[in-house]
Amino acid sequence: MFAHKKDPAPSLAANFAAKEAFSKALGTGVRGFALNEVSVLRDSLGAPYFAFSGNAARIVEERGLSFSVSLTHTEDLAAAFVIAQPLPPG
Repeated sequence: MFAHKKDPAPSLAANFAAKEAFSKALGTGVRGFALNEVSVLRDSLGAPYFAFSGNAARIVEERGLSFSVSLTHTEDLAAAFVIAQPLPPG
């Protein structure tokens, strides 16, 4: 995903920030799941989204949540903002 970038470090830092922000939005911190169970991917337009596996997927499903993620970075700083919201009924 980042092989084409001159310096992938800022994007990798933003992805890590997204995983950390996810754990905070979930309300657990990094407990009950491993960070490698949370993937930060990009859609065809480059918008980030999460994919979950293992315990992270189980926790998200049990809690009935969906997540939105926004990433930003410069050469020196990275940040992520995550919103957790209940899935609509049905």
